[in-house]
Amino acid sequence: VPDLRAQIDFEVSSGRDRKTRLKNRVNQNVARAIASLGAKDAVGDLIQLVDSPEPKTRDAVLRALGKLGAPDAAETMMDIAENDAEPFIRSVAIEALGELKSPKAVPTLVKMLYAERGDGISHYQEARFALIRLGPQAVPELMRTLERKNEAIEEMTVGGAPLADGVIEAKAGSALGAMRVKDAEKPIVDALQKYYNQWQRQKSSAVNASVLGAVIELT
Repeated sequence: VPDLRAQIDFEVSSGRDRKTRLKNRVNQNVARAIASLGAKDAVGDLIQLVDSPEPKTRDAVLRALGKLGAPDAAETMMDIAENDAEPFIRSVAIEALGELKSPKAVPTLVKMLYAERGDGISHYQEARFALIRLGPQAVPELMRTLERKNEAIEEMTVGGAPLADGVIEAKAGSALGAMRVKDAEKPIVDALQKYYNQWQRQKSSAVNASVLGAVIELT
């Protein structure tokens, strides 16, 4: 492992010339090797390397950190999942957080069920799968969200507008349903009845699409 760590180049750019591409490829292979060896003593190096300007290196490092189950990397990975400018890297960070299985990541992953940046890209599917992988650790936060008690989610907006009717219950309920959480059954049924009735009453209104979408998601 010390020999692997010694090969990391923390200064290499994302240039396209042969020498730069080779150095980046070495960094990527070192990250994969560290993960395969379970070398948790190299986590600090990987956390430093995750700031690489080369997307393929960041991809390899995030996946390695997830595979290692490195709790020290949780906050770094959460920040990337929420704020990175590159949608693909956000997706990789979310998936890696699911593999990391740190309870610290649950609020971020719940948020990512609903978040859309200015690029209009949703990471709902990745966040849902990551939460399912976390299992029981994710249930309390998802239940609070389903029951409309999660203030952070209630205050979220997309494009300056509040989340559409039914979206909060639908996405939290979908994850809980996939985990077969018995305590979620009544809130899911109540939400299903509420939004189905609302759809029936307001078929001609602008709420139609979002409410029907919630009904479909919850079933």
